[in-house]
Amino acid sequence: MFKKNKRKKLLDSQKSSANQLDTKPTLDHTLMEFAECADLTTRTYPEIKVDLVFFEHLVDDSKINNDVFIPLAEANQENITRILSQSQYKPAKDSRFDQGYLIG
Repeated sequence: MFKKNKRKKLLDSQKSSANQLDTKPTLDHTLMEFAECADLTTRTYPEIKVDLVFFEHLVDDSKINNDVFIPLAEANQENITRILSQSQYKPAKDSRFDQGYLIG
């Protein structure tokens, strides 16, 4: 998980290439755009190649914990597809993202 100062340091190092980013949003682009936003929360699960970006004050703590954090913490490469096919995860219909899911 990024803390604000670590996120800012990472983003400062990438600002020189910011003008060269294509229009396709990436995690780095999103973090750069929200670098000054204290409300943005990120969680990273590198073993399953999942990054979560959300506004913590807009989600129910117990629901996101039970429906998202716990399943992802217990996931591995073999079962991540099964987990993301469950009803609470809906594939994002936006072609700008490699693979995105909206949690309802």
